[in-house]
Amino acid sequence: MTGSVNCIMWGDSFGKHRDVAVEDRICFVKGAIDDNSTRSEPTLILTRILTVEQMQREGCSEVWLRVKLGDHPAHFVDRIAEVIQRYPGTCPVWLVVLDSAGRQTKLKLGSGYRVNPLALKPVELEMFLGPGSVKLVGSNGSRNGR
Repeated sequence: MTGSVNCIMWGDSFGKHRDVAVEDRICFVKGAIDDNSTRSEPTLILTRILTVEQMQREGCSEVWLRVKLGDHPAHFVDRIAEVIQRYPGTCPVWLVVLDSAGRQTKLKLGSGYRVNPLALKPVELEMFLGPGSVKLVGSNGSRNGR
């Protein structure tokens, strides 16, 4: 998990991602290996630089909303619907309901409540559901929690 590699990013691409390329910031990169035989070490030709949050959103295939029974007033369902419908997309949303004994059930919301995880602002939902209540879940089942 340590090491280094020479990277090159051409001017046009770098101009698009300049704000993400900040010293000491953890980020993800996309690119291709240039295994040119004239160099002793391969070079990575970068095409994109992404923040951790951008990578979570782009790798998202489901959104999970955790709700504890008894912690929210009845109208919170309307608030969830209101926020979700502002960001329509193709990503399904699941409501993960926890009871007082710690048991949980997952309820998949209808197709009218699918979201665009690139546009969704989890903080809007966490304002009334609570911190850590929104999970962006990747296609391999990994949870990309906020």
